[in-house]
Amino acid sequence: MGCTRYSSPSGYVNEGNYSCAADLAVLAHVDLEQPRIASIVRTYTAVLPFPIQGGKLYLYNNNPLLIYGYPESRG
Repeated sequence: MGCTRYSSPSGYVNEGNYSCAADLAVLAHVDLEQPRIASIVRTYTAVLPFPIQGGKLYLYNNNPLLIYGYPESRG
């Protein structure tokens, strides 16, 4: 990853951060090798407990590549 620089260890501080598409692709590939992360990003919907009065939070994946079954899409 030769064209990526984060201005802080977390990358949270935005000033001075930069990256290129090739480095982001490498990072995504490494991330998707982790089974837990891979299963999360390929999920279409999720229902999570919401702390206010026992409610639920409904989440939907809106990635068109995943929704319409683009070949080789992972999440």
